[in-house]
Amino acid sequence: MHFAAGTGDVEGLRACLQPDALVAYDINRPDQYGRTPLVYTILSEQQACTQMLLNAGAEINGTDADGRTVVHWAAFHGKHNMLRFLLENGADVTVKDVEGRGALHLSTGAESSRCAKQIVALLPTGAINDPDNENMTPAHWCAFHDHVKHLSMLIKHGASLLHVDNEGKVRASPLAVR
Repeated sequence: MHFAAGTGDVEGLRACLQPDALVAYDINRPDQYGRTPLVYTILSEQQACTQMLLNAGAEINGTDADGRTVVHWAAFHGKHNMLRFLLENGADVTVKDVEGRGALHLSTGAESSRCAKQIVALLPTGAINDPDNENMTPAHWCAFHDHVKHLSMLIKHGASLLHVDNEGKVRASPLAVR
């Protein structure tokens, strides 16, 4: 099922989802890497397979061993079209992983800021400054990844540059003065 989902094999996936399939598949069962079939459809941008899995009962807000949802995966890998599709289908953008990071934290590592923009538009007031378990905000992560464009967008939406992380650093400041 994971292979069919990730390669966009609609017919193979349909066969796996049939009640009379040769092998009974648990649609939400992770593989040896902790990823569900739904994660693979997001990473490979297979929207038709994503829709099939959701229609068949895949958990859109289910988490892996690290507490990450498919929204986290889409944001981290910059899959903005898939992120939009997930959000339109009820995915929760506020879930935090075991490190206290939300999708916005993870989106700062993507080359494009398109995922971050989508996420910011849906966050509750003040959540743009939520720190993770290391006391690093999304603005800190922009600095860590050296993504000035991301940081500029976050500042326009109210990100603070004064938050101090667990190492006593205000990491966003050097990027903010460029």
